[in-house]
Amino acid sequence: MGNTQQGKPNKKLGVPIVGKIESYSSRPSSERGMILGCYILFPDNTVPHEYASLFHVVVVTPKGIEMFCLLTGEKRYPSYTPPPKTTIVSSVFSQDFIQNAHLIVAESNGGFTLIEAYTLRVDKRIGLSHSLPSLNATKNVISTMISPAPEILYVGYLTGVVKVWHTAVTNPQFIFGKEYELPPVRCLCYSSKHRKLIVGYEGTYENQHGKFIKLEKNALRVYVPNASGESNECTLLDGFNGTCFSIDLCERNDWIIAISSEECGMYVWNINTYTLDMMINIPKFDSQPQIITQILTLERPNANYVIFGASDGSVVVSELVIEGNTIVWKPLKRLTIHSDDNYAVEYLHYEEKIDTLIVGNTFSTATFISNFFSEGLGVSFSVSNEQKIDDEI
Repeated sequence: MGNTQQGKPNKKLGVPIVGKIESYSSRPSSERGMILGCYILFPDNTVPHEYASLFHVVVVTPKGIEMFCLLTGEKRYPSYTPPPKTTIVSSVFSQDFIQNAHLIVAESNGGFTLIEAYTLRVDKRIGLSHSLPSLNATKNVISTMISPAPEILYVGYLTGVVKVWHTAVTNPQFIFGKEYELPPVRCLCYSSKHRKLIVGYEGTYENQHGKFIKLEKNALRVYVPNASGESNECTLLDGFNGTCFSIDLCERNDWIIAISSEECGMYVWNINTYTLDMMINIPKFDSQPQIITQILTLERPNANYVIFGASDGSVVVSELVIEGNTIVWKPLKRLTIHSDDNYAVEYLHYEEKIDTLIVGNTFSTATFISNFFSEGLGVSFSVSNEQKIDDEI
């Protein structure tokens, strides 16, 4: 299909931007892997590199990292490939790094690589070495990662623990939880307002004795990180069922929002009281079953938007509003993202500077929905088959 440029100008840039990018397009789709990160690099006159004066997109997949022009989709020559027999498992982008913008990728050997954003050159590696015994390496398989502050990483592992790393040192600073007492960590979220870490888990797992365990209730956990003295004490977010696919926050309303694998469940807790204030099952939007795979919350001046990515490749835009004393979910619009096949949404990110929603799928394709708020929310939405309105991207 190739990379495509959109026809209408982006209102904040004045020129069109790319509509879709296929990373590793020369490979069969089954060999590409999901979008782990898709980051827009804006011109930066403080970086002494020719590419720092241009607009770029950096796409991270398990196979490696590629760079493209944001305006045309043209592929640039910098790239990064992980070491042999190693894949990338998670990534973060740090614009506020002490020296220039950096990508930080977690790799399947349990280590981290710090990469200069505009050159894709390796700055340094931290964490586990490639020569670790296989048992130790297995215990340190990374499942997810976030960076709540410059050079700080909160990293989830298949052993059910969360480790806190600083990129200046080679060992973790603290570990939340005990190995194999909990299922693998599936997702992480950090509240800057409340300084709380929320951890979501798989609903089933195999413990260190090889016993398969399915949780009847999968409580999410909230930790309060404290640089002066970390603690393993946590508060449970009860009422959740299934695997926690994705977590996000609505800081303005003090909401924690999580999506379950079971019947498209959406749960909303109050981050202060830890009470479950809402639980609904997102309805089907057509005759085909779907799973909500990703959630993105966007706080706008007059509304709280919740965006879902689904297993059929579509994106559903909705609102969470308070009516009386009740939280109400209001669907607004469904965006059907065209491709030869419908691949599950695995990545959602909104770039405020250019009013663009980025949607990454299972097979290394990123779609850029330009003018998302300025043009994208003018159509009402109904979940009934007779009145359903889809926009096609």
